[in-house]
Amino acid sequence: MRGHVVQGLAANPALPPAYVARLVAFAAGEDTEDGGWMDSALADRADLSREQALTLAARSGVLAVGPVRRGLLRAEDIDPRALPDAALALLDEGLGLAHWPALLVTDPDPAGAGSSPPVPACLRRWPPCWPPTPGSTW
Repeated sequence: MRGHVVQGLAANPALPPAYVARLVAFAAGEDTEDGGWMDSALADRADLSREQALTLAARSGVLAVGPVRRGLLRAEDIDPRALPDAALALLDEGLGLAHWPALLVTDPDPAGAGSSPPVPACLRRWPPCWPPTPGSTW
């Protein structure tokens, strides 16, 4: 129950900036369920500052997607290996750096968990050949 209350508080557009800052600081240091409940609500706030967006992105890269789309985060703010979701959002907005696509496709599993399928040879070079040439293997 407490998580829902905190999430509602984080999403409240009337929340004063000082309280938003406190919730961002709380979420950044929180390992419990309550921190997870409010992260996405905070990342979706229209009044989020660039510094707050960076703090949330450091917690989870997917939290950077909304702030990227709203223009809060720029290419110089993002390490594409550490925050691939944010890098992809910047590329989608046309704001990513030219070498990022090649970097992202040559490192399909930046976490090293070994769960990603191999990247086709066709896609390991930039720009990729699309559609795949006859006889190429996937």
